[in-house]
Amino acid sequence: MFTRKWNKKDRAKFLMNAGKCLSQGYPLHLAIKLQGYHQKKTVIKFIDKILGLLQKGHPLHLALNDSSFPSEVCSFIFYAEKSGQLADGLYESGEMLRKREEHKETLQKLLRYPLFLLWMFIMMIFLISQYLFPSFQRLYQSMDIELPWFTKFLMLVSDHLYVAGGLILFFTCSLFVLILFLYNRLSSEKKMTILLHFPIVSTYVKLYFTHYFSFHFGSLLKTGMSVNEALKTLAEQKFMSFFQREAIKMQSDLKRGERLDLVIHSRPFYVKEFSHVIHNGQLNGMLGPSLFDYSDIILKRMEEQTKTWLAVIQPATLILIGLLILFLFLSIMLPVFNIMNGL
Repeated sequence: MFTRKWNKKDRAKFLMNAGKCLSQGYPLHLAIKLQGYHQKKTVIKFIDKILGLLQKGHPLHLALNDSSFPSEVCSFIFYAEKSGQLADGLYESGEMLRKREEHKETLQKLLRYPLFLLWMFIMMIFLISQYLFPSFQRLYQSMDIELPWFTKFLMLVSDHLYVAGGLILFFTCSLFVLILFLYNRLSSEKKMTILLHFPIVSTYVKLYFTHYFSFHFGSLLKTGMSVNEALKTLAEQKFMSFFQREAIKMQSDLKRGERLDLVIHSRPFYVKEFSHVIHNGQLNGMLGPSLFDYSDIILKRMEEQTKTWLAVIQPATLILIGLLILFLFLSIMLPVFNIMNGL
């Protein structure tokens, strides 16, 4: 229960600070213990649990996994332990978690005002359909004037609003549950293949997969591992099943004599130039550093793409709600203009 009171932003600070302490020469046990000072009791219990697991001989990535840290963070720590760069791994995973939470908070702030307007719009529809439209209908019948088609349409919708809304909600929820059930039964590769069919999601998925693979694969190669040893290490982690399968498939392709850059080029989950980066890195004998530096470029591109999408979401939502309010305004004003013309 206490893990829920330690939010992800504070967990990110914990990882980053522990990484800084390790880089300054502190042993792992002390670096983690230092993060418990001036913390809430629930957080101290959480850190004590991690320390207890480490004392029992558990590796750090398993201790974090048992303590409900995100699977992506655990995979970062797993690779960092294998490559001997635990301090950098802790800091990088904390930085990744911090940026993700910041983007989530930014999205929530951007949607707060449009959602408020949407709620106001729903309340306006309810009040107009219950009180204003019936009055218009009685007035037009007494004056023997035909209602505008647009107002007739909205009145028809308002008459069946509850039934139509209930049916739409029921079918939407049923369809969502069915899709989720079928989606969870698919393999990780098929799941990602489906996501690639959606334009905006596809761009982000490719950038994320390219960054993940280039960062960890490059980090392992920089420690002196061979390509096969690095792929074997990628296949050993069990937190990200997609990359585990990818590493196993790449191993089998390389055993058949295929080149790594051509293997990457044949996979639809990475950006197009990724295979060229691998090819040039192999030619220069600097595959590890090339991939590690390229992961920074991809990360910056992901951040720019996220900022662009966040900047588009609020105006687009406001325009949509503004159009709905305009249509509602027209449905009210058109009958008034008709009455004025009929006088």
